[in-house]
This record gives sequence, C-alpha cells and structure tokens, in this order.
Amino acid sequence: MTDIILQHIKISTEKLLLDYTNPRLFGNALRSKIGQAEDAYLPKGQELLRRHLLQREGAARLIDSIVRLGFVSVDAVVVKPDGNGSFIIVEGNRRLAAIKTILNDVDRKVLHLPDYILNTLNPLEVKVIENHDGEAIFLQGIRHISGAKSWGPYQQGHLIHSLIEIKNFSVTEAAKAVGLSLSRASVILKGYYGLKQMFEDKRYTNKATNSFFSHFEYAHAKLPIRDWLEWEEHSKKYKNTEAFSFFCDRISAAPESHLYVSARDVRDILPSVLLSSNATSAFFAGDSISEAYKLCSNQAERLEQFLKTAQLLLEDYQGIDLRQLNRKQRTLLANLHDMTSSLLSQSDH
Repeated sequence: MTDIILQHIKISTEKLLLDYTNPRLFGNALRSKIGQAEDAYLPKGQELLRRHLLQREGAARLIDSIVRLGFVSVDAVVVKPDGNGSFIIVEGNRRLAAIKTILNDVDRKVLHLPDYILNTLNPLEVKVIENHDGEAIFLQGIRHISGAKSWGPYQQGHLIHSLIEIKNFSVTEAAKAVGLSLSRASVILKGYYGLKQMFEDKRYTNKATNSFFSHFEYAHAKLPIRDWLEWEEHSKKYKNTEAFSFFCDRISAAPESHLYVSARDVRDILPSVLLSSNATSAFFAGDSISEAYKLCSNQAERLEQFLKTAQLLLEDYQGIDLRQLNRKQRTLLANLHDMTSSLLSQSDH
C-alpha cells in the first residue's frame, strides 16, 4: 500500500461514476442487466447502478442525513481516473448514489435545499488514487471486511482471490491483509470458487445468487460431497460436470419443491446420503433428500445428526421460565425427555 498516491481535490459530481466492478455487485443479477462493462459507464448503466445501490445496498438510508446536514466527509470518497476525464468511485459508491439522487430531486424541483447544503454536494471533495486496480480493491477490502457496511462472504472471497491473483499473495498473506484467520479465509475462498463456477456455467448464470455461498462452503468441507463433485485443486473447479449440474439443480430448485436442498441439508444430510448406495439411488432418481436419508443404513449416525440439531435449538431456550409454557408445550417437552431417557436406559442394559 505504500505506493498508493492520494491527491486531495474537488470534482464535479457529473464527472464521478459509480463503479461497475464494485465487489458488492459480484454475484448479482444486476450485472447481467447492464451487459458489457463499458455499458455500465453510459447514462443507462449508471442509472441502473444508482437504483440498485439505493434500493438494495442501503444508500437510501444516507439521504435523510445528507439532506439535513450536508455531506460530512468523515471517511474520504476515493476515486480513480477513467482515462476519459471522469473518475470512477473506488470507495464511496453508496454515498455517491445518495448524493446523485438528492441532486436529481433538486433539479426536478421536488426537493429544495439551502446553498450551504448544496455546496457540500457539488463539487465533491475526493481523494484520487493513481495506481492500479489491485490496490483499489485492496483498499476497499480493508474497509468493508472489518467495518462500514460489511461485504458478504462471496465478496470477501472475491477480494481474497484478487489479492492472490493480482498481487501474488499466498492465502496466508491474503488472510492477514484483510484481517481474517487463515482457516476462515480458506473456507471463504473455497466457497467462492464453487459459487464462481456456478455463475460462470451458462446453464445457471440466471439462477445463481450469493445466497448459495453456504451450499458451496459446506460442499467443499464435506469429503463425500467434495469427492462426488471431483474437486480439482489445480483448476480450482469441480470436474464431475454431471454431478455439479445435479447439485446446482437441487440447490436452485424452488424452496417449496421436494427437490430443493438447503444449505443445512448439504451440511448435515447429503454426506450420509452419498455414503449409502440405497439412499444415493433414491436421491438421484428424484426422491427428496429427506426421503433418501431415511434409507441410510446407519441409524446411529442419523440419530446423532438429529440430536446435534436438537441440542443447538434447545440451547437457545436455556433459562426460559417454564411457567411461560402452555399445557401442550409442557407435554411435548415431557415426551421428549421420556423418549431420550428410554433410549439411554436401553443402552445401559
């Protein structure tokens, strides 16, 4: 970071462009609506970006504060030259979206602001970063993984990947640079690779969303799933295209469909299904994952998974005043106690 040059200047908001490569947008359907990268910096693309940041990324919450107080530059807005006389936002996309919205409303005369407020909005005080994109995404990541409006794990994975690819960091160095443990950075990176493969597969580009990150995180963590999908370390991809397609079909099915496989299913159930030939056959033939799981021969393993889940749920209710429970709830709790006590007494004989 020592070679970054930051020049402090004022720039007209008309020359400030929202960033199409902002990691917030990675894995977002908005990118497919905009089209090619160069289209993002045309008026239509900029308007789509502004609306998205306003509606989906929390920029609208900044408007009231800016209207009342003006733009208070507690954290610098950082930009980089685009080579055509304008500047692309590196840090401050949500703030610029809010400011452009306010100025649009002023131009349309639906909002009236005093000059002392308007003067803080246009021209805008910024800092210009004068070297390459690798440093820009590094600067973004330091802020957003540890603070501001935090990035999701897919965007964190993209940052770690970028540091490895652009700056030739090792995973250890990338983890340290962004303030994550090595184990967490490795998990995020492997989840990122899996979801990235789904986004890049033409069959699933329109179905893939960041919400599937946990599915791929657990898929790589569980050896039976990783082996089934045939992870290849060299290419950072799953090589069994048929299995990968089946997996993507199931996780992207409608949640109300019997075909749907949740992230919890991937973590808790799918490994056991893949280890049982009967369960695997039923699952591949179209049974729901819960129905296939019933065919697993290892009842003890199934009970273990159930008890782990039950324990996690019950921990949330430790210390609850039992007087709050009605008769039906007390009966259910008593029945659960009787059944577990019965199982334990059988094991003692």
